[in-house]
Amino acid sequence: MGLETVMIGEVELHMPDVNEEEPTNKAPPESKGSSDESPDEADIKSMLESSVWSLHKSKEVLKTVTNRRMMQLHSSVLAANGLKERCESIRLFVEERCKGVQVSRTSDTTDVSKVGSMTGAKIEALVGSIVGEVWDCVKRAHELASKRKNKEEVGRKCSTESIGAFRKACWGIHETIKEGCRQPEDKQLC
Repeated sequence: MGLETVMIGEVELHMPDVNEEEPTNKAPPESKGSSDESPDEADIKSMLESSVWSLHKSKEVLKTVTNRRMMQLHSSVLAANGLKERCESIRLFVEERCKGVQVSRTSDTTDVSKVGSMTGAKIEALVGSIVGEVWDCVKRAHELASKRKNKEEVGRKCSTESIGAFRKACWGIHETIKEGCRQPEDKQLC
C-alpha cells in the first residue's frame, strides 16, 4: 500500500491507498433524497451519510480500552502520528463547516526524530497519548457530523469533490484503525 494525497478543503491528507471500495456492511443512508433535490445534492447527502457511518464505526472500535491498548502496542510512533494528523484534518473539515462551532486547536506534531533516544516505556506512553488524541478527534468529528443541523450545514458548504475526498479519508481512517487494533477483515465491528 502506498500513500495517496487527498485534498479536503485547504487541508492536504496523506493516507494509505485503499484499493477496495467502502465495506458493504454500512448502514443505509437515512434517505435517498427527495424529488426536489438535485443529483449533486443527493450525492453529497449520500456521501456525507457514508462518512458519518465510517466515523461511527471508528468510534465504536476505539471505544474499548482493549482496542486502544492494542493500537498502542502495535503502532509505531510515526504511524500513530500520521493517523492523528489525518484525524485532526477530518475534525477540522467538520468544525470549519459547522455554524457556531469553535475550531479545536491542533496538537503539536510529535518530533519523531527524538524517538531513537527514548526508552521502550516512553515510546509506548507516547504512542498511547497519540492514540488518545486520535480517539478524541474521532469522537468530536462524529459528534458534530452526526447532528442533523450540522449535517445540513456541512452538506451545503461542500462540493461533490470535497465531500468525496472527505468520505474517502473517513473510510481510510477507519481501515487504519481497524488494522491497528488487529481486527480481522471479516469481523463485524459494531
